[in-house]
Amino acid sequence: HRDLLSCTVHVLAPLLTGHPMMTPHPGLKECHINGHVWMSTWIDGNIMAIAFQTKGAQLDRMDWELLRELQDNARLSYKELSRRVHLSPPAVAERVHKLEESGVITGYHAQADPARAGWPVSAFIRMACYGPRCVLRDPEVATWPEIREIHRVTGNACNILKVTAVSMGAFEDLIDRLASYGPPSSLMILSSSLAGRPLTTPASPD
Repeated sequence: HRDLLSCTVHVLAPLLTGHPMMTPHPGLKECHINGHVWMSTWIDGNIMAIAFQTKGAQLDRMDWELLRELQDNARLSYKELSRRVHLSPPAVAERVHKLEESGVITGYHAQADPARAGWPVSAFIRMACYGPRCVLRDPEVATWPEIREIHRVTGNACNILKVTAVSMGAFEDLIDRLASYGPPSSLMILSSSLAGRPLTTPASPD
């Protein structure tokens, strides 16, 4: 990637291009690119390890104020947002656009009640499927109307699905379809005391 090469040529050139480093620097090198932290370890002029980790966007108090308001009601106009957070409409618009471009705000959606919308059966399904015949490897599964969420997880399950169905019969049919990928284990959702909790400012590390 051009951005990666231009930013880290002095650190990662041997790994990315195969050429010896012109001016090696021992120790740990770090570079920030598109929200990721790339790190390499050098010993005697040779690269020993490379890793990257995702780094969250740097949000200030005003960003969190805007996020709080928009998570509560995404239909608020810039004018109303400016009134609530005591910032001018152009400044609010600029900040919201930056939150969108950085991927902090991923979209604006209406929240619908599944039961009232005709999907009264809700459940989580743990899938123990691995290898080529895995739910995660079949993009068709994500298009099934009953599938609401798919999460790859740790532990003795490969992934967890959140699903809804129009009836218990339809739920049973869904279980049968999923069984072709691996043993499914379902957990019926009786009620939800907390769903879709808005994000808040993360606590500062000690």
